[in-house]
Amino acid sequence: MNSYIRKYTITFFCLYGKNFGYGHYSRINSFVKNIKKRVKLVTFGDPINISKKLYSKYDYYKNIKEYNNKNILKKKNSLAILDLSNYSFFKKNNINFFYKKIRNTFEKVIVIDSILNESFYNKINLSVDCLVIPYFVANKYKKKYKKINFLTFPEIYFCNEKILKLKHNKTKQIKSCLVTLGSTDNNNLNFELIKILSSNLFRKINFTFILGKFLTNNYKKKLIALSKEKINIKLIDFNLNFYSLFNKSDLILSSSGITKYEALITKKPNIRIYRNRREKILDNEFSKKQTIKGFNLKAEKIPFINYFKKLVFNENFSKKILNKNFKMLNNIKIKNINNIDVRI
Repeated sequence: MNSYIRKYTITFFCLYGKNFGYGHYSRINSFVKNIKKRVKLVTFGDPINISKKLYSKYDYYKNIKEYNNKNILKKKNSLAILDLSNYSFFKKNNINFFYKKIRNTFEKVIVIDSILNESFYNKINLSVDCLVIPYFVANKYKKKYKKINFLTFPEIYFCNEKILKLKHNKTKQIKSCLVTLGSTDNNNLNFELIKILSSNLFRKINFTFILGKFLTNNYKKKLIALSKEKINIKLIDFNLNFYSLFNKSDLILSSSGITKYEALITKKPNIRIYRNRREKILDNEFSKKQTIKGFNLKAEKIPFINYFKKLVFNENFSKKILNKNFKMLNNIKIKNINNIDVRI
Protein backbone atom coordinates (compact mmCIF):
# COMPACT_ATOMS: atom_id res chain seq x y z
CA MET A 1 0.00 0.00 0.00
CA ASN A 2 1.25 3.52 -0.87
CA SER A 3 4.25 1.70 -2.39
CA TYR A 4 5.27 4.48 -4.78
CA ILE A 5 5.41 7.22 -2.15
CA ARG A 6 7.05 5.18 0.65
CA LYS A 7 10.44 5.63 -1.00
CA TYR A 8 10.36 9.36 -0.21
CA THR A 9 11.14 11.21 3.00
CA ILE A 10 7.62 12.46 3.71
CA THR A 11 6.50 15.64 5.48
CA PHE A 12 2.81 16.28 6.07
CA PHE A 13 1.43 19.81 6.44
CA CYS A 14 -2.05 20.19 7.92
CA LEU A 15 -4.39 22.46 9.90
CA TYR A 16 -5.44 21.74 13.46
CA GLY A 17 -7.14 23.66 16.26
CA LYS A 18 -10.13 25.63 17.40
CA ASN A 19 -10.27 27.64 14.15
CA PHE A 20 -9.85 24.67 11.81
CA GLY A 21 -11.23 21.66 13.66
CA TYR A 22 -9.91 18.12 13.90
CA GLY A 23 -10.73 16.77 10.43
CA HIS A 24 -7.47 17.56 8.60
CA TYR A 25 -5.33 15.95 11.29
CA SER A 26 -7.69 12.97 11.59
CA ARG A 27 -7.42 12.38 7.85
CA ILE A 28 -3.63 12.65 7.88
CA ASN A 29 -3.40 10.28 10.86
CA SER A 30 -5.38 7.58 9.05
CA PHE A 31 -3.19 7.97 5.99
CA VAL A 32 0.08 7.82 7.95
CA LYS A 33 -0.94 4.58 9.67
CA ASN A 34 -1.34 3.02 6.25
CA ILE A 35 2.04 4.23 4.98
CA LYS A 36 3.66 2.12 7.72
CA LYS A 37 6.69 4.33 8.15
CA ARG A 38 7.36 7.27 10.45
CA VAL A 39 7.00 10.65 8.78
CA LYS A 40 7.44 14.31 9.67
CA LEU A 41 4.47 16.53 10.57
CA VAL A 42 3.94 20.29 10.44
CA THR A 43 0.71 21.84 11.74
CA PHE A 44 -0.68 25.38 11.57
CA GLY A 45 -3.13 26.64 14.20
CA ASP A 46 -2.82 25.09 17.65
CA PRO A 47 -0.21 22.61 18.98
CA ILE A 48 -1.11 18.94 19.31
CA ASN A 49 0.12 15.91 21.24
CA ILE A 50 1.31 13.61 18.47
CA SER A 51 1.92 9.87 18.38
CA LYS A 52 5.67 9.15 18.35
CA LYS A 53 4.88 5.81 16.74
CA LEU A 54 3.69 7.63 13.62
CA TYR A 55 5.81 10.80 13.49
CA SER A 56 9.59 11.12 13.59
CA LYS A 57 9.50 14.92 13.97
CA TYR A 58 6.84 17.51 14.72
CA ASP A 59 6.89 21.28 14.12
CA TYR A 60 4.07 23.67 15.01
CA TYR A 61 3.45 27.20 13.70
CA LYS A 62 0.64 29.60 14.55
CA ASN A 63 0.55 30.76 10.95
CA ILE A 64 2.30 30.45 7.61
CA LYS A 65 4.32 33.63 8.17
CA GLU A 66 6.27 31.89 10.95
CA TYR A 67 7.11 29.05 8.55
CA ASN A 68 7.95 31.40 5.67
CA ASN A 69 10.53 33.17 7.84
CA LYS A 70 12.52 29.96 8.36
CA ASN A 71 15.49 29.06 6.19
CA ILE A 72 14.90 25.54 4.89
CA LEU A 73 17.34 23.77 2.56
CA LYS A 74 16.35 21.78 -0.51
CA LYS A 75 15.82 18.14 0.44
CA LYS A 76 16.67 15.24 -1.86
CA ASN A 77 14.15 12.47 -2.42
CA SER A 78 11.59 14.45 -0.42
CA LEU A 79 7.79 14.61 -0.61
CA ALA A 80 5.46 17.21 0.89
CA ILE A 81 1.79 16.32 1.36
CA LEU A 82 -0.38 19.40 2.01
CA ASP A 83 -3.83 19.20 3.62
CA LEU A 84 -4.60 22.90 4.08
CA SER A 85 -7.97 23.55 2.42
CA ASN A 86 -9.75 26.20 4.48
CA TYR A 87 -11.17 29.52 3.30
CA SER A 88 -10.42 31.53 6.46
CA PHE A 89 -6.86 30.15 6.47
CA PHE A 90 -6.34 31.39 2.89
CA LYS A 91 -7.64 34.86 3.78
CA LYS A 92 -5.15 35.29 6.64
CA ASN A 93 -2.02 33.77 5.07
CA ASN A 94 0.26 34.32 2.08
CA ILE A 95 -0.45 31.02 0.32
CA ASN A 96 1.48 31.76 -2.91
CA PHE A 97 4.75 32.62 -1.19
CA PHE A 98 4.39 29.57 1.05
CA TYR A 99 3.80 27.22 -1.88
CA LYS A 100 6.75 28.57 -3.84
CA LYS A 101 8.88 27.80 -0.81
CA ILE A 102 7.43 24.27 -0.62
CA ARG A 103 8.08 23.74 -4.34
CA ASN A 104 11.68 24.93 -3.95
CA THR A 105 12.27 22.76 -0.88
CA PHE A 106 10.67 19.41 -1.78
CA GLU A 107 11.19 17.31 -4.91
CA LYS A 108 7.55 16.19 -5.04
CA VAL A 109 4.29 17.72 -3.78
CA ILE A 110 0.86 16.15 -3.26
CA VAL A 111 -2.09 18.42 -2.41
CA ILE A 112 -5.16 17.02 -0.61
CA ASP A 113 -7.78 19.59 -1.48
CA SER A 114 -11.41 20.71 -1.72
CA ILE A 115 -13.38 22.81 -4.25
CA LEU A 116 -14.67 26.38 -4.76
CA ASN A 117 -13.24 28.89 -2.26
CA GLU A 118 -11.93 26.00 -0.09
CA SER A 119 -9.49 24.97 -2.84
CA PHE A 120 -5.78 25.40 -2.10
CA TYR A 121 -4.83 24.41 -5.66
CA ASN A 122 -6.93 27.23 -7.14
CA LYS A 123 -5.03 29.78 -5.03
CA ILE A 124 -1.57 28.89 -6.33
CA ASN A 125 0.09 29.31 -9.71
CA LEU A 126 2.56 26.42 -9.60
CA SER A 127 2.26 22.75 -10.49
CA VAL A 128 1.55 19.78 -8.22
CA ASP A 129 2.65 16.18 -8.72
CA CYS A 130 -0.71 14.82 -7.57
CA LEU A 131 -3.99 16.52 -6.69
CA VAL A 132 -6.40 14.64 -4.42
CA ILE A 133 -9.97 15.77 -3.74
CA PRO A 134 -11.34 12.89 -1.60
CA TYR A 135 -14.98 13.81 -2.20
CA PHE A 136 -17.58 13.49 -4.94
CA VAL A 137 -16.94 16.24 -7.49
CA ALA A 138 -18.73 17.35 -10.65
CA ASN A 139 -17.47 16.10 -14.02
CA LYS A 140 -16.20 19.59 -14.83
CA TYR A 141 -13.38 19.10 -12.30
CA LYS A 142 -12.34 15.82 -13.90
CA LYS A 143 -12.16 17.58 -17.27
CA LYS A 144 -10.36 20.57 -15.78
CA TYR A 145 -7.65 18.43 -14.15
CA LYS A 146 -7.36 15.68 -16.77
CA LYS A 147 -3.76 16.64 -17.62
CA ILE A 148 -2.45 16.07 -14.08
CA ASN A 149 -2.42 13.20 -11.59
CA PHE A 150 -5.91 13.70 -10.17
CA LEU A 151 -7.72 11.42 -7.72
CA THR A 152 -11.22 11.87 -6.36
CA PHE A 153 -13.93 9.89 -4.54
CA PRO A 154 -14.67 6.98 -4.94
CA GLU A 155 -11.20 6.36 -6.38
CA ILE A 156 -9.77 7.34 -3.01
CA TYR A 157 -10.80 8.18 0.54
CA PHE A 158 -9.21 8.64 3.97
CA CYS A 159 -10.94 7.40 7.11
CA ASN A 160 -10.35 5.87 10.53
CA GLU A 161 -9.65 2.16 10.12
CA LYS A 162 -12.30 1.40 12.75
CA ILE A 163 -15.04 2.49 10.35
CA LEU A 164 -14.02 -0.29 7.96
CA LYS A 165 -14.77 -2.96 10.57
CA LEU A 166 -18.37 -1.87 11.18
CA LYS A 167 -21.27 -3.96 9.90
CA HIS A 168 -23.43 -2.60 7.09
CA ASN A 169 -26.86 -3.10 8.65
CA LYS A 170 -29.88 -1.73 6.83
CA THR A 171 -31.90 0.78 8.89
CA LYS A 172 -35.53 -0.30 8.92
CA GLN A 173 -36.87 2.04 11.61
CA ILE A 174 -35.41 5.11 13.28
CA LYS A 175 -35.33 4.87 17.07
CA SER A 176 -31.87 6.19 17.88
CA CYS A 177 -29.85 9.01 16.32
CA LEU A 178 -26.24 10.07 16.66
CA VAL A 179 -25.69 13.83 16.35
CA THR A 180 -22.11 14.80 15.56
CA LEU A 181 -21.57 18.33 14.25
CA GLY A 182 -17.77 18.52 14.23
CA SER A 183 -15.10 19.60 16.67
CA THR A 184 -16.18 23.27 16.58
CA ASP A 185 -19.63 24.88 16.65
CA ASN A 186 -19.41 28.62 16.05
CA ASN A 187 -23.02 28.67 14.82
CA ASN A 188 -24.50 27.08 17.98
CA LEU A 189 -26.09 24.29 15.93
CA ASN A 190 -25.89 21.80 18.80
CA PHE A 191 -27.92 24.22 20.92
CA GLU A 192 -30.55 24.69 18.18
CA LEU A 193 -30.87 20.96 17.55
CA ILE A 194 -31.27 20.11 21.23
CA LYS A 195 -34.14 22.63 21.43
CA ILE A 196 -35.83 21.00 18.43
CA LEU A 197 -35.20 17.34 19.20
CA SER A 198 -35.98 17.48 22.93
CA SER A 199 -39.55 18.59 22.22
CA ASN A 200 -42.45 16.27 23.06
CA LEU A 201 -42.83 15.56 19.36
CA PHE A 202 -39.62 13.50 19.31
CA ARG A 203 -39.61 12.23 22.92
CA LYS A 204 -39.69 8.55 21.81
CA ILE A 205 -36.50 8.95 19.73
CA ASN A 206 -33.16 8.76 21.56
CA PHE A 207 -30.50 11.30 20.56
CA THR A 208 -26.83 11.07 21.51
CA PHE A 209 -24.90 14.31 20.93
CA ILE A 210 -21.13 14.08 20.49
CA LEU A 211 -19.55 17.23 21.91
CA GLY A 212 -16.64 18.34 19.73
CA LYS A 213 -13.05 18.60 20.89
CA PHE A 214 -12.88 22.39 20.62
CA LEU A 215 -16.22 23.43 22.16
CA THR A 216 -15.66 25.96 24.94
CA ASN A 217 -16.46 25.01 28.54
CA ASN A 218 -19.07 27.80 28.74
CA TYR A 219 -20.84 26.50 25.64
CA LYS A 220 -20.79 22.94 26.99
CA LYS A 221 -22.36 24.19 30.23
CA LYS A 222 -25.17 25.81 28.21
CA LEU A 223 -25.79 22.55 26.36
CA ILE A 224 -25.83 20.57 29.61
CA ALA A 225 -28.27 23.03 31.19
CA LEU A 226 -30.53 22.93 28.13
CA SER A 227 -30.62 19.12 27.99
CA LYS A 228 -31.08 18.62 31.73
CA GLU A 229 -34.13 16.46 32.49
CA LYS A 230 -34.62 15.79 28.76
CA ILE A 231 -34.85 12.01 28.90
CA ASN A 232 -34.26 11.48 25.17
CA ILE A 233 -31.08 13.63 24.99
CA LYS A 234 -27.63 12.37 25.97
CA LEU A 235 -24.42 14.42 25.74
CA ILE A 236 -21.03 12.71 25.39
CA ASP A 237 -17.55 14.15 24.82
CA PHE A 238 -15.82 12.74 21.75
CA ASN A 239 -13.89 9.61 22.74
CA LEU A 240 -12.70 6.22 21.52
CA ASN A 241 -16.24 4.85 21.90
CA PHE A 242 -17.45 7.04 19.03
CA TYR A 243 -17.54 4.28 16.41
CA SER A 244 -19.41 1.91 18.70
CA LEU A 245 -22.11 4.58 19.13
CA PHE A 246 -21.98 5.25 15.40
CA ASN A 247 -22.58 1.57 14.64
CA LYS A 248 -25.55 1.27 17.03
CA SER A 249 -27.37 4.34 15.70
CA ASP A 250 -30.18 4.13 13.15
CA LEU A 251 -29.59 7.60 11.72
CA ILE A 252 -26.63 10.01 11.70
CA LEU A 253 -27.10 13.78 11.88
CA SER A 254 -23.74 15.29 10.99
CA SER A 255 -21.96 18.34 9.72
CA SER A 256 -21.06 18.32 6.04
CA GLY A 257 -17.57 16.90 6.56
CA ILE A 258 -15.79 13.59 7.10
CA THR A 259 -18.63 11.93 9.05
CA LYS A 260 -21.03 12.01 6.11
CA TYR A 261 -18.58 9.87 4.13
CA GLU A 262 -18.17 7.51 7.08
CA ALA A 263 -21.96 7.16 7.04
CA LEU A 264 -21.81 6.47 3.30
CA ILE A 265 -19.12 3.80 3.72
CA THR A 266 -21.19 1.99 6.39
CA LYS A 267 -24.46 2.51 4.45
CA LYS A 268 -25.98 4.58 7.26
CA PRO A 269 -28.73 7.12 6.49
CA ASN A 270 -27.35 10.60 7.13
CA ILE A 271 -28.93 14.06 7.37
CA ARG A 272 -26.31 16.74 6.79
CA ILE A 273 -26.65 19.92 8.85
CA TYR A 274 -25.06 22.83 6.98
CA ARG A 275 -23.54 25.78 8.77
CA ASN A 276 -24.05 28.10 5.80
CA ARG A 277 -25.09 28.30 2.15
CA ARG A 278 -21.56 27.50 0.96
CA GLU A 279 -21.62 24.10 2.70
CA LYS A 280 -24.88 23.27 0.96
CA ILE A 281 -23.28 24.02 -2.41
CA LEU A 282 -20.23 21.91 -1.50
CA ASP A 283 -22.59 19.04 -0.64
CA ASN A 284 -24.37 19.12 -4.00
CA GLU A 285 -22.61 16.15 -5.65
CA PHE A 286 -22.80 14.06 -2.45
CA SER A 287 -26.54 14.69 -2.19
CA LYS A 288 -27.09 13.21 -5.65
CA LYS A 289 -25.75 9.85 -4.49
CA GLN A 290 -28.45 9.19 -1.86
CA THR A 291 -32.07 9.93 -0.98
CA ILE A 292 -31.57 11.52 2.46
CA LYS A 293 -31.59 15.33 2.38
CA GLY A 294 -29.42 17.96 4.04
CA PHE A 295 -30.50 21.27 5.59
CA ASN A 296 -29.16 24.70 6.46
CA LEU A 297 -30.65 24.77 9.95
CA LYS A 298 -30.64 28.56 10.26
CA ALA A 299 -32.50 29.10 6.97
CA GLU A 300 -34.45 25.83 6.77
CA LYS A 301 -35.53 25.08 10.32
CA ILE A 302 -39.20 24.37 9.52
CA PRO A 303 -38.44 22.26 6.40
CA PHE A 304 -35.96 20.26 8.51
CA ILE A 305 -38.54 19.60 11.26
CA ASN A 306 -41.19 18.58 8.74
CA TYR A 307 -38.81 16.29 6.87
CA PHE A 308 -37.50 14.68 10.07
CA LYS A 309 -41.06 14.09 11.31
CA LYS A 310 -41.94 12.42 8.02
CA LEU A 311 -38.79 10.30 7.99
CA VAL A 312 -39.35 9.10 11.57
CA PHE A 313 -43.14 8.76 11.80
CA ASN A 314 -44.47 8.18 8.27
CA GLU A 315 -43.92 4.43 7.88
CA ASN A 316 -44.49 4.26 4.11
CA PHE A 317 -42.28 7.27 3.36
CA SER A 318 -39.58 6.09 5.75
CA LYS A 319 -39.47 2.56 4.33
CA LYS A 320 -39.28 3.80 0.76
CA ILE A 321 -36.55 6.39 1.45
CA LEU A 322 -34.42 4.14 3.67
CA ASN A 323 -34.55 1.14 1.33
CA LYS A 324 -33.67 3.18 -1.73
CA ASN A 325 -30.92 4.98 0.16
CA PHE A 326 -29.31 1.69 1.23
CA LYS A 327 -29.38 0.37 -2.35
CA MET A 328 -27.81 3.54 -3.71
CA LEU A 329 -25.02 3.54 -1.13
CA ASN A 330 -24.42 -0.17 -1.63
CA ASN A 331 -23.61 0.46 -5.30
CA ILE A 332 -20.75 2.84 -4.45
CA LYS A 333 -17.42 1.00 -4.44
CA ILE A 334 -14.30 2.72 -3.09
CA LYS A 335 -11.07 1.68 -4.83
CA ASN A 336 -8.45 2.96 -2.39
CA ILE A 337 -8.85 3.79 1.29
CA ASN A 338 -5.98 5.66 3.00
CA ASN A 339 -3.86 4.89 -0.05
CA ILE A 340 -2.31 7.25 -2.62
CA ASP A 341 -0.63 4.66 -4.82
CA VAL A 342 0.32 6.76 -7.83
CA ARG A 343 3.60 7.35 -9.63
CA ILE A 344 4.81 10.90 -9.04
